[in-house]
Amino acid sequence: MLKLMGVFILVLRENEEMMYQFEFDYRFDSTKIRSAFGLQATPYSEGIDASLRCEA
Repeated sequence: MLKLMGVFILVLRENEEMMYQFEFDYRFDSTKIRSAFGLQATPYSEGIDASLRCEA
């Protein structure tokens, strides 16, 4: 359906090309960057709070 609609709506043509990205889950492993640079992931609650403070 997207392919047919993409003939008339160019944005949908691009969506059809990118649909493969939604076929599988993405799994991320930060082990290498943590050991190389000592970085830590920011907890969601902390990141959301910081984002909301910037918007205010």
